[in-house]
Amino acid sequence: MERLLIGVSARFSDTKDLYEYGFSHFSKQTVLKAGDIATQIEVSNATKETKNLDLLIEEDVSALLSNDISLETLSPTITIQENVSAPIMEGDVLGTIRLFD
Repeated sequence: MERLLIGVSARFSDTKDLYEYGFSHFSKQTVLKAGDIATQIEVSNATKETKNLDLLIEEDVSALLSNDISLETLSPTITIQENVSAPIMEGDVLGTIRLFD
């Protein structure tokens, strides 16, 4: 026989159920790794050797994702600043990446 919970006991039970659901259906996953090449761009006013520039992921990016989502299904949308021209220093932020399922 199922017992009827009231007051604090009911809230505790509901909270416990929510946590159990969250921990069993979601997990923190690294979706982008620091140092990976995001894209390559052409830099105006650059030398022949530095005209093509690899843009790297600055730091690991993690997200809380449903366990049903495969990282391979995430599609990136890369937005690069307009008119990127030399000189560019290491560490300059030249764009952003958004991931969609």
